[in-house]
Amino acid sequence: MAETKYGKYIMKEPHAKMWPQVPIYVDGSLNEQITCDIVFDVRTKPGKDDHEAHIHDVDEYLFFLGGDPTNYMDFQAEVEICLGWGEEQETHIINTATVVFIPKGLVHLPWNFKRVDKPIIVGHILLAPNFTKDNTRPAE
Repeated sequence: MAETKYGKYIMKEPHAKMWPQVPIYVDGSLNEQITCDIVFDVRTKPGKDDHEAHIHDVDEYLFFLGGDPTNYMDFQAEVEICLGWGEEQETHIINTATVVFIPKGLVHLPWNFKRVDKPIIVGHILLAPNFTKDNTRPAE
């Protein structure tokens, strides 16, 4: 697209470089005016990944949606996600289309995709221009 006054706001096939394996990734590296970090990924099989328990200094939204673009509520999977730390840690089961609000400072993850019968869309919206995390464990 030719450079225009507002053309910089149109990001076709957006993909920042932090997580090359995900299909859609938007952050401040694509445009300095971007104020959030957004990831859309597709899961097609069960398993754990390498996301450790961590915190952010900003709020985050995690989303889990069915992979059928005509019906995002058709969620055919089961995901375990941990929230909190130590004695306060809770494990929650996600088995329907879900958005999880993670307030700044809340320890979250790991997660485990226990069952994926149909592809699902998973991602986050982090309210910062670039993804940062702190893996420091809170005092017990």
